[in-house]
Amino acid sequence: MLSCGRPDTLWRCLDSLVPIREAVPSELIIVDTGCPVDIRERMAEYTDIIIPFTWCDDFSAARNAGLDAACGEWFMYIDDDEYFSDVRDIVTFFTSGRYRDYHNACYIQRNHHDAAGRTWRDAWAGRMISMEPRPVFKGRIHEYLSSPAGDGGGILLHSVAEHYGYVYETPEARQAHFLRNSTILLHMLAEDPGDGRSRMQLIYEYLGMEDATSALSQCREGLAAIEARSENDSVTAGFFRVTGPVWALSLLMVLGGLAALIFGGRRGRISRPGSVSTAPRSHTAWRTPPWRANTARAISLYMMTSAMMRLSYTSWAAEPWGTASLWMTVTVSMSCASRLTWISSPKRVIPRSSLS
Repeated sequence: MLSCGRPDTLWRCLDSLVPIREAVPSELIIVDTGCPVDIRERMAEYTDIIIPFTWCDDFSAARNAGLDAACGEWFMYIDDDEYFSDVRDIVTFFTSGRYRDYHNACYIQRNHHDAAGRTWRDAWAGRMISMEPRPVFKGRIHEYLSSPAGDGGGILLHSVAEHYGYVYETPEARQAHFLRNSTILLHMLAEDPGDGRSRMQLIYEYLGMEDATSALSQCREGLAAIEARSENDSVTAGFFRVTGPVWALSLLMVLGGLAALIFGGRRGRISRPGSVSTAPRSHTAWRTPPWRANTARAISLYMMTSAMMRLSYTSWAAEPWGTASLWMTVTVSMSCASRLTWISSPKRVIPRSSLS
């Protein structure tokens, strides 16, 4: 649990966890992000695992501090601005042993719009997860649990947490909450303009402050980022549609280059002008003068280098110079194939019996 010492809901939150702790072997970890001394002393009556944390505008860092200290089979988290009004489904989930069949679970978070609890909006909160494989929190704000897919899927539990974090006593408190969230989100978008999740959350923040102009501006920027990403994806997709033939050609180029290295430099018996070959009948003399052999070696090395570049760095073809390099490789390979055919053409062999 994260706590900054909200007295209105903190004690109700801690009391609501008592039935779970009594029915299920568990530990309570509180990450203290700035509680007053008197509140911290009273929290020690509920648990002896209180982790001090210096706030750094990063909710994931704070939650991971508590996650790193957890030793159980499952992990569940909650904040001090909410409390459980019904924990029966959670308790049954663990006492019945059903938790062994799942990897994660959700409970209902009831987001109240007023302090009297007259209006609210329910949402499934994915806040329970198996500790195997080990999960981790991501995102500086509106953080979420990330974990490699484990055995079993997820389950929806109908236990309810009453959340009052969006109820403000004064307009100044509402403005302070907005500034905190929007500052973090803008910083995240500056690092990654294509982060659609953070942009959506920022739009919600502006709408919550009834700032439709800023919300619309963020929508346009988000659409522009999506269009830019779509264009890049289409270029890459268009390239990968032809990677099958290109890779096959590259492999043939590697094999052709190896053949040139092995056979292109084989001199055999080179006939001088005015002479005839005396090679055995079962052999063929190859006309491969040294300069041609060296040429074959050079071209074959270029073939293999270019082919390996195509095989290892196929994304280069998404750029103009990469495409030009690819076509140059194809052209050279075709000319090289004809050159190797000419170099390795056998000369006419005159049998010994016909010599005078």
